Amino acid sequence: MDWRRAAPVLLAAVLVAAGARAQSLRPAAPETITLYPDAPLRLGGPVQTVFDSRHDSCRARGLRDVPDGAAIAFRRADGRVVLMAGNSTNLAFEGDSPDAVERVCRPLLPVARDPDPASYDNWQWIRALYSEDGRHVLALIHNEYHGWEQGGVCPAPGRGGRAHLQCWWASATWAWSDDGGLTFRQHPAPRNLFAALPQRYRPLNGRIGIASPTQIVRNPRDGRYYTLVGVKAAVGSQAKGMCVLRGKNLDPSTWRAWDGKGFDARFTDPYTQPERPGTRVCATVTPLDLWSVVYSTHHGEFVALGQQREDVVLLRSPDLLHWSRPERVAPFVRHAQWRPGDPAPTSYYAFLDTDSPARNFDTVDARTWLYFVRWPVRDGRIDNGVRELVRVPVAFR
Repeated sequence: MDWRRAAPVLLAAVLVAAGARAQSLRPAAPETITLYPDAPLRLGGPVQTVFDSRHDSCRARGLRDVPDGAAIAFRRADGRVVLMAGNSTNLAFEGDSPDAVERVCRPLLPVARDPDPASYDNWQWIRALYSEDGRHVLALIHNEYHGWEQGGVCPAPGRGGRAHLQCWWASATWAWSDDGGLTFRQHPAPRNLFAALPQRYRPLNGRIGIASPTQIVRNPRDGRYYTLVGVKAAVGSQAKGMCVLRGKNLDPSTWRAWDGKGFDARFTDPYTQPERPGTRVCATVTPLDLWSVVYSTHHGEFVALGQQREDVVLLRSPDLLHWSRPERVAPFVRHAQWRPGDPAPTSYYAFLDTDSPARNFDTVDARTWLYFVRWPVRDGRIDNGVRELVRVPVAFR
């Protein structure tokens, strides 16, 4: 990528009909990112703010609007770029390039927040977008069921710390668009299911599930499509970590997960098929939580960003199955563990090369942008409802 072409751009037009909020890339607040001396990346310039929920959000329209996932993007058939960062209202940015986007106050996918966990239509975050032609778009979705919202035995948030998360259950679903990602649709359950544990939700069963699909990447070696999903906690013989799914096309019902020997594992719906509590449904390829994966044309391999204890780490892989030793990139603080005096919490690190020739921005070269979400510290405090999407130019060593 050419960083000089990605200078801050002030957007001159506001898309009133679409409910767009114009914003400009601008220098970030004094807090910055500090890389380890031996990090596999070097900084190429200052941090820029892409989005600040205090100034750029759709909150005035009654929409919850904070970035809550890794940055992803694709280019529509009309040339416009759609960029997202995991919002629970499924709001996106649009622009002529990732360097010049505006927030559009129109949810791409309505969220039902259905009280029935069997619907897999509860709290949904679009986490992956992929299109071959810019018109037909596949979305992979992180779905959460919040048992505490239904009352009963589940403690409410704020009473007893994070005890309410004992009633948290996650799955991955999918949706599709035929209009270039302007709107998405889903099948009713169980056809909307992409990945789940083979056991039903039960109160106080722990923070479990399969969730947080990474951006879809196309493997140039075999032409197939891949994503990773996270098993949030070990359950029986199913280990915690990341599982890989692969498909020959963009019909997710045909995708299969790696079982340790081949891509033969199929996820089933425990509400319409027999439960198999504790059964291993996929082989994990790393125990770490990964936020994002892209293909590096500079290295000729995949690179991923994830978390290991208090570090952002980079991993490399030739095939998404065999991963290198984690390389430390930068220290970070989780917002849930933040204490006064700590640096600003951050999360959801992702590479996004704004000059990538790939329609889905799933490739990077020797220089790229590192996007992440930050909770700004103001007057010695943080507010979980106030977040920024920021980016910084980096180069691989």
